[in-house]
Amino acid sequence: AELRQNIFNRQERGRYEMGIPRSKINLALTYAISKYSVLLRTVRFGMVGNRNLNDPAASKGALPPEIDQDFSAKWITDLVFSYKISKNLDFTAGGNNIFDVYPDRMYIDPRNNQNNLASKNDGLDYTNTRDGTNNGRFLYSRDAMQFGFNGRYVYGKLTFTF
Repeated sequence: AELRQNIFNRQERGRYEMGIPRSKINLALTYAISKYSVLLRTVRFGMVGNRNLNDPAASKGALPPEIDQDFSAKWITDLVFSYKISKNLDFTAGGNNIFDVYPDRMYIDPRNNQNNLASKNDGLDYTNTRDGTNNGRFLYSRDAMQFGFNGRYVYGKLTFTF
Protein backbone atom coordinates (compact mmCIF):
# COMPACT_ATOMS: atom_id res chain seq x y z
CA ALA A 1 0.00 0.00 0.00
CA GLU A 2 1.18 3.44 -0.86
CA LEU A 3 1.47 5.92 1.98
CA ARG A 4 0.70 9.54 1.04
CA GLN A 5 0.56 12.62 3.16
CA ASN A 6 0.58 16.24 2.10
CA ILE A 7 2.99 18.20 4.23
CA PHE A 8 1.93 21.53 2.72
CA ASN A 9 -1.69 22.15 1.82
CA ARG A 10 -2.78 24.19 -1.19
CA GLN A 11 -2.80 27.48 0.70
CA GLU A 12 0.71 27.01 2.16
CA ARG A 13 2.10 26.04 -1.26
CA GLY A 14 0.50 29.20 -2.66
CA ARG A 15 2.18 31.34 0.00
CA TYR A 16 5.55 29.85 -0.87
CA GLU A 17 5.15 29.82 -4.66
CA MET A 18 3.13 33.01 -5.22
CA GLY A 19 3.06 35.00 -1.97
CA ILE A 20 6.04 37.22 -2.75
CA PRO A 21 6.88 38.90 -6.07
CA ARG A 22 9.08 36.92 -8.43
CA SER A 23 10.49 40.15 -9.78
CA LYS A 24 11.50 43.44 -8.25
CA ILE A 25 13.03 46.33 -10.16
CA ASN A 26 14.80 49.18 -8.35
CA LEU A 27 15.59 52.40 -10.21
CA ALA A 28 17.26 55.32 -8.44
CA LEU A 29 18.56 58.68 -9.56
CA THR A 30 20.52 61.03 -7.31
CA TYR A 31 21.47 64.54 -8.36
CA ALA A 32 23.64 66.77 -6.16
CA ILE A 33 24.83 70.31 -6.72
CA SER A 34 26.47 72.51 -4.15
CA LYS A 35 24.51 72.12 -0.88
CA TYR A 36 21.44 70.52 -2.49
CA SER A 37 20.64 66.96 -3.45
CA VAL A 38 17.59 65.17 -4.82
CA LEU A 39 16.90 61.45 -4.80
CA LEU A 40 14.19 59.91 -6.97
CA ARG A 41 13.63 56.19 -6.46
CA THR A 42 10.99 53.96 -7.98
CA VAL A 43 10.47 50.26 -7.33
CA ARG A 44 8.35 47.83 -9.33
CA PHE A 45 6.96 44.93 -7.33
CA GLY A 46 5.89 42.01 -9.50
CA MET A 47 2.58 40.16 -9.46
CA VAL A 48 1.70 38.02 -6.43
CA GLY A 49 -1.07 35.50 -5.86
CA ASN A 50 -3.20 34.15 -3.07
CA ARG A 51 -4.54 30.59 -3.07
CA ASN A 52 -7.37 29.39 -0.87
CA LEU A 53 -7.21 26.22 1.17
CA ASN A 54 -9.92 24.69 -1.06
CA ASP A 55 -9.62 24.59 -4.83
CA PRO A 56 -12.61 26.37 -6.41
CA ALA A 57 -12.17 24.34 -9.61
CA ALA A 58 -12.61 21.09 -7.65
CA SER A 59 -15.60 22.35 -5.66
CA LYS A 60 -18.10 21.87 -8.53
CA GLY A 61 -19.45 25.40 -8.15
CA ALA A 62 -19.66 25.39 -4.35
CA LEU A 63 -16.89 27.99 -4.06
CA PRO A 64 -16.62 31.23 -6.02
CA PRO A 65 -13.58 31.29 -8.33
CA GLU A 66 -12.65 34.71 -6.90
CA ILE A 67 -11.31 33.14 -3.71
CA ASP A 68 -8.08 32.51 -5.64
CA GLN A 69 -6.65 35.90 -6.56
CA ASP A 70 -3.76 37.35 -8.49
CA PHE A 71 -2.66 40.86 -7.53
CA SER A 72 -1.18 43.05 -10.26
CA ALA A 73 2.34 44.47 -10.34
CA LYS A 74 2.74 47.95 -8.84
CA TRP A 75 5.23 50.83 -9.02
CA ILE A 76 6.11 52.73 -5.81
CA THR A 77 7.97 56.07 -6.04
CA ASP A 78 9.94 57.92 -3.36
CA LEU A 79 11.31 61.47 -3.55
CA VAL A 80 13.84 63.04 -1.15
CA PHE A 81 15.23 66.60 -1.06
CA SER A 82 18.28 67.44 1.08
CA TYR A 83 20.00 70.69 1.96
CA LYS A 84 23.33 70.92 3.78
CA ILE A 85 22.84 73.83 6.19
CA SER A 86 26.37 73.61 7.58
CA LYS A 87 29.26 71.17 7.79
CA ASN A 88 27.48 69.22 10.54
CA LEU A 89 23.78 69.92 9.90
CA ASP A 90 21.53 68.60 7.11
CA PHE A 91 17.84 69.16 6.49
CA THR A 92 15.91 66.50 4.58
CA ALA A 93 12.30 66.43 3.41
CA GLY A 94 10.82 63.55 1.51
CA GLY A 95 7.99 61.24 0.77
CA ASN A 96 7.69 57.49 0.41
CA ASN A 97 5.06 56.17 -1.98
CA ILE A 98 4.36 59.74 -3.11
CA PHE A 99 1.62 58.68 -5.55
CA ASP A 100 -0.27 56.92 -2.73
CA VAL A 101 -0.35 53.47 -4.37
CA TYR A 102 -2.12 50.63 -2.55
CA PRO A 103 -2.16 46.87 -3.18
CA ASP A 104 -5.15 45.39 -5.01
CA ARG A 105 -8.04 44.67 -2.66
CA MET A 106 -8.97 41.14 -1.71
CA TYR A 107 -12.15 39.49 -2.88
CA ILE A 108 -14.74 39.77 -0.12
CA ASP A 109 -17.44 37.13 0.05
CA PRO A 110 -20.74 39.03 -0.34
CA ARG A 111 -21.93 37.47 2.91
CA ASN A 112 -19.15 39.38 4.69
CA ASN A 113 -19.84 42.74 3.09
CA GLN A 114 -19.98 45.42 5.78
CA ASN A 115 -23.42 46.48 4.49
CA ASN A 116 -24.86 42.97 4.84
CA LEU A 117 -26.94 43.09 8.01
CA ALA A 118 -29.70 40.82 6.74
CA SER A 119 -30.30 37.43 8.29
CA LYS A 120 -32.49 34.39 8.07
CA ASN A 121 -34.17 35.35 11.37
CA ASP A 122 -35.87 38.56 10.24
CA GLY A 123 -32.85 40.68 11.09
CA LEU A 124 -32.53 39.50 14.69
CA ASP A 125 -29.11 37.92 14.22
CA TYR A 126 -27.07 39.26 11.34
CA THR A 127 -24.29 36.69 11.91
CA ASN A 128 -26.37 33.90 10.35
CA THR A 129 -25.38 35.00 6.87
CA ARG A 130 -21.67 35.40 7.59
CA ASP A 131 -19.31 32.68 6.43
CA GLY A 132 -17.39 32.58 9.72
CA THR A 133 -14.08 33.85 8.36
CA ASN A 134 -12.18 37.09 8.74
CA ASN A 135 -12.82 37.95 5.09
CA GLY A 136 -14.26 41.41 4.93
CA ARG A 137 -12.36 42.66 7.94
CA PHE A 138 -9.10 43.07 6.02
CA LEU A 139 -9.06 44.89 2.69
CA TYR A 140 -5.63 43.63 1.64
CA SER A 141 -4.23 40.12 1.58
CA ARG A 142 -2.13 38.98 4.51
CA ASP A 143 -0.94 35.91 2.61
CA ALA A 144 0.41 37.65 -0.49
CA MET A 145 2.25 40.87 0.20
CA GLN A 146 4.11 43.02 -2.30
CA PHE A 147 4.57 46.11 -0.14
CA GLY A 148 2.90 47.84 2.80
CA PHE A 149 -0.67 49.09 2.69
CA ASN A 150 -0.30 52.36 4.61
CA GLY A 151 -0.05 54.57 1.52
CA ARG A 152 1.88 57.81 1.28
CA TYR A 153 4.32 58.79 4.03
CA VAL A 154 5.78 62.32 4.15
CA TYR A 155 8.56 63.34 6.52
CA GLY A 156 11.14 65.95 7.41
CA LYS A 157 14.30 65.55 9.46
CA LEU A 158 17.36 67.37 10.73
CA THR A 159 20.60 65.40 10.94
CA PHE A 160 23.46 66.56 13.10
CA THR A 161 26.82 64.79 12.77
CA PHE A 162 29.75 65.25 15.13
